[in-house]
Amino acid sequence: MSVLYRQLSDWLRAGQERGLVSVADPAATAAVLVASLTYYRVLNALIGHTPGDVGLDAYLRAWVDSAAATLNIAPGDG
Repeated sequence: MSVLYRQLSDWLRAGQERGLVSVADPAATAAVLVASLTYYRVLNALIGHTPGDVGLDAYLRAWVDSAAATLNIAPGDG
């Protein structure tokens, strides 16, 4: 597991211990969050289009909303 995935997984576990987040599998959740965040740039580099052809700001706002829902937190709480 790369350092980035491990650090995010550890952060998620620590958040669970403090009652700040709730996820079934911190390692898998870390993988999904990192992959979905990097996908925008990867797809654009590979085929010259972004997911859904949406702009970066809109993609990032949707990612934050999705991540907050996945972690069972309200945006701005964590």
